Amino acid sequence: MPRIAFVNKMDRTGANFENALNDMRKKLGAYAYPIFLPIGKEDYFQGVIDVVNQKAIVYDLNDEVGLKYEVTEIPAELKDNAKAALAELIDAVSNKDDAIAELVIEEKPVTPEILKAAIRRLTCKIELVPVLCGSAFKKRGVQPLVDAVVDYLPSPLDVPPPTGEEPGNPENKIEVPSDDGRKFCSLAFKLWTDPYVGKLVFFRTYSGTLKKGDNIYNPRTRKRERVSRVMMIQADKRIDVDTVYAGDIAALVGLRNITTGDTLCDEDFEVLLEPPTFPEPVISMAVEAKTKGDREKCPKVFSVSRRKTRLSVVSPTRKPASLSSPAWASCTWKSSATACSGNSRSKPLPAHRRSLIAKRSQNRLMARVNSSASLVAAASTVMPVSRFSPTNGARAWRSRTRLSVARFQGIHRPGH
Repeated sequence: MPRIAFVNKMDRTGANFENALNDMRKKLGAYAYPIFLPIGKEDYFQGVIDVVNQKAIVYDLNDEVGLKYEVTEIPAELKDNAKAALAELIDAVSNKDDAIAELVIEEKPVTPEILKAAIRRLTCKIELVPVLCGSAFKKRGVQPLVDAVVDYLPSPLDVPPPTGEEPGNPENKIEVPSDDGRKFCSLAFKLWTDPYVGKLVFFRTYSGTLKKGDNIYNPRTRKRERVSRVMMIQADKRIDVDTVYAGDIAALVGLRNITTGDTLCDEDFEVLLEPPTFPEPVISMAVEAKTKGDREKCPKVFSVSRRKTRLSVVSPTRKPASLSSPAWASCTWKSSATACSGNSRSKPLPAHRRSLIAKRSQNRLMARVNSSASLVAAASTVMPVSRFSPTNGARAWRSRTRLSVARFQGIHRPGH
């Protein structure tokens, strides 16, 4: 995949652009050359030098937003470094591009326009990695980064069209060209719950157009759904649109039964695009609900998390702090069996093994319940209750004690 590199946090203590560039070359084996150089570093980071155009972009240090900057001449003390970086960049590009090599051999000047076109060709061929720098937090160097994406990275028309598979026949490959006049095909790559509009399905349109009110088809579930609302998300802004075109990234509102990586297309153009890949997890975590209301919401939350991030294991390794509720007992028994067989990446345990583990968990829990019931029964004996003046409060206290013991012993008595 074509790429450009951005050395971030140049305003932090210990920032070193040269070391980061050398690590890309030595450790990653990248053919990386800078097209922007930093002006200062750490607390004195003021802007960047455009190597191709030989200009300086200096930011206003009093502007925390990073939107005020000025394009000026390169400071005198940095002109030699800028000229050396330009000569090194032209030499690196000439080693890979014949057009630049001819100009260098004939000792003709290499204009910024010609050099940019050559850098774009090599970047699209994955033969060069342009390197930029800046501070994303203070938005210094972000504007040149956006311009570099437009100048050097390929558009969908510059690369071969993506291919998908025919459902039920993976050997049959189907091309999905980037054309508004083709049939609609898109990929759902992210699910998000918005506090204002609810569930959002982010998708990228590969071909065709999608209008509000159209029907889309999910080849995985073989179900159709009607599009009621389409939005463009720009930072914290939500913009409703009527139509999206090939290459657009938008969000659908209110769709069901869609997971990350699903293909959304026309019903008469069934195709399965390659879903995004996720790295193997390096951290495991146990989750425990604190209240009964939270426990009732856990299945819904876990199901949403599974659709969003393909969560495969929910292992409640911690024991509940209170066993006074029979709901905790049933939840713990079921979770113990589920935790042993719910890992999709490992081989599931045999049925008799899961049954044995669940039975052991139930026996341990019943021992705790019986112990707690004994404590409650002892408390009811020790607690002084007036026999001579049985007030309503005393009767109510004895009734609650008997009911608590019955609940701990798992006895259900009608009327209590």
